[in-house]
Amino acid sequence: MRIPRRWSNVAWAVADRVPLLNQLQSRVRKGLLLGAAIGLLSCLVIGGALGGLNRGTGGILIGGISGGIAGLILGTLVGAVLVSRYMTQEGHVTVTIRPDSPGEVHYVPGECINGFVELMPEDTLKIQGGKMYLVCQGVYAYDQLPEDGAGQPEYQQETHQYSTNEVDIIPAGIVRRGILQRYPFSFPIPQDALPTHHGYICAIRWTLDVVVDAPDLPPLDAHREIVVEAAPPALPTNPEGYQSATSSQPCQLLLHLPRAVYAEGEQVSGRLHVIPSEDMQVKEISIVLLRVENTLKGDNHFVYVSGWDAESGLFRGQRRSGGQGTSYIWVESERPVIGPLEIENGKSVTHPFAVDLPTECRPTFTTKEGRVTWKVGVVLARPDQPDIRAFHEIIVHTGAPQMAEILDPEARLTTRDER
Repeated sequence: MRIPRRWSNVAWAVADRVPLLNQLQSRVRKGLLLGAAIGLLSCLVIGGALGGLNRGTGGILIGGISGGIAGLILGTLVGAVLVSRYMTQEGHVTVTIRPDSPGEVHYVPGECINGFVELMPEDTLKIQGGKMYLVCQGVYAYDQLPEDGAGQPEYQQETHQYSTNEVDIIPAGIVRRGILQRYPFSFPIPQDALPTHHGYICAIRWTLDVVVDAPDLPPLDAHREIVVEAAPPALPTNPEGYQSATSSQPCQLLLHLPRAVYAEGEQVSGRLHVIPSEDMQVKEISIVLLRVENTLKGDNHFVYVSGWDAESGLFRGQRRSGGQGTSYIWVESERPVIGPLEIENGKSVTHPFAVDLPTECRPTFTTKEGRVTWKVGVVLARPDQPDIRAFHEIIVHTGAPQMAEILDPEARLTTRDER
């Protein structure tokens, strides 16, 4: 069995290099070769036998050659037409999604995604068509302790499909080996599209997916993730800025921000104020940037993440009861602003601060299943005393930073004056 199989493999490999044969479907090529081999051998024997009966020894050669040629032609036709129907096709097609936009693909709600799907057949194949999808999917994770309260938290994950747009992009037919096929596509992004968010507990992902159906072959597919930006909300601007205050026995701690909407990569600048009602020893005053991911599933707890490894997905954190569902609090930035110092009663302290927003595609967003919020905070640490904290929520988007200034009436007025 090994010798015939070895020779058949050699025959397939040789046929795969013949210019005309390698353009045929694999099953047609195999049926043709198999029919040719069977027709040649069977008719060679029959022709030789009949020739020998009619003309003796000389007739064997003539009959064999004539029968072999006839069998080769007949077997080739029968094999290509009939035998190939009972064979499975083999081969592969490289499927590629090529949006018109070069590099990393970013879009805004309302924009159209245009481009081409490319098929590069490595073999001639019959395909039954292909579909393309634009999909928006949300992935939410939560954890809860076992009912007996012992052991490690059990992690669960849920997926929600928010948007699916489907089109038939590739018609049924034959794709020829080595000939590039291109099919244009265009998908409109809804005006109310959720923004892409690469979070750990809450994630929103937009993908372009292509699935090509070819008989006898597993689905041929391609996937490409795109980024749908979060546009800045058209909030009314407060000329006086935004302020949060925390009052306690020793002092009043105030946090002042000029605006509440920022783009990723921007710098959040502001001022902190300490108004003491008694003499105070201050160890340090720090500025903190927090990102809070919340899902409505879970046993109502917070996880304060103190460190994580993005590659392995492992993190360290403290679990505490409270809130609704599962909330993970990520410290994006924490650094000292001033301290140590002594503050006398009646003498307030004012100090500017600034913190940079990371560019990780993690904007503010809200759905029925979860939400992500950002907060800027001031933490006043005292020796052997509880910390005093003041926080203000900000809205982070992934659009162009200058768009927030365009929406700011005060910025527009300044521009006019400068001109």
